[in-house]
Amino acid sequence: MKGLIGKKVGMTQIFDDAGSAIPVTLIEAGPCYVTQVRNSELDGYAAVQLGFEERKAKATFWWSTGSLEAVQSTSVALFA
Repeated sequence: MKGLIGKKVGMTQIFDDAGSAIPVTLIEAGPCYVTQVRNSELDGYAAVQLGFEERKAKATFWWSTGSLEAVQSTSVALFA
């Protein structure tokens, strides 16, 4: 599976060779942190949990602090 994780910055437009305006979404794609890895042998499925955009520890959800402590970071926004 291919994808892109980022934060929407805004909208703009670009012009092609014919002069037509094409709407474009601007995305800030920053470094993504692997915060948790699940494998088939132990968990019964394969998955990766990614983190993006650092936050203050008090702004992090309580349910995500356990998996973030394993990677010694308590200030990353999680994407499941």
